[in-house]
Amino acid sequence: MTEAGVWCATGGGALLYDFSLGEFRAWNRAAEELTSDTLTSVAALSDGRIAFGTDREGLSLYDPRSGLWFTETVLTSSQIVGDAILFIGEAPPWRIIGSRAVGSGTAASWRSAMAR
Repeated sequence: MTEAGVWCATGGGALLYDFSLGEFRAWNRAAEELTSDTLTSVAALSDGRIAFGTDREGLSLYDPRSGLWFTETVLTSSQIVGDAILFIGEAPPWRIIGSRAVGSGTAASWRSAMAR
């Protein structure tokens, strides 16, 4: 939850219950730059971005200030060890992401003090 509303990760994309509008806003892969519609977790980060974990496409990061989406995967970020994201947590300056390689049963975690 942020001051703007309640963020939800769903099997059909991202949702925000917008407090100011009193209604839901939705994002999905077809209309936005969301990397997957199958989202597994969500966290509001201390830098203002909203992080969504996906079932096999890494992280989708939404910046509400710019309205832009960013993606981090094992191919684009050395800090992510698997593209199947299980959970996202933050206790500044640390960010912890539980993930596993797609098709693997092994869980791993990533932590970083970097704000990207």
